[in-house]
Amino acid sequence: MKRIENYSDYREFLRDVYHDRKKRLPIFSYRYFCIKAVIKSPTLFKEIVDGSRNLTSRTIPAFIKGLGLNTTDAQYFVALVHFNQSKSFEEKNQYLQQ
Repeated sequence: MKRIENYSDYREFLRDVYHDRKKRLPIFSYRYFCIKAVIKSPTLFKEIVDGSRNLTSRTIPAFIKGLGLNTTDAQYFVALVHFNQSKSFEEKNQYLQQ
């Protein structure tokens, strides 16, 4: 799997994480991830990946925990989420700089 720094879309990163972990650990599922991340909704991961929901300031830390990201990767993930979900060019540029 590619390093997180090689992604410009956090949903693509999450999709690749899912497929990579499913390949290495057959028991891995969307529900398994949500339990590990202490997320009550067993479908949230899939909804995020599919684009029907966005990550929020409340769910980002849970995803970081569930993904097991180190500090540097976690900072990149947060910036990537904000970059992808920004509405204005100025906001996107700010997160792109990060």
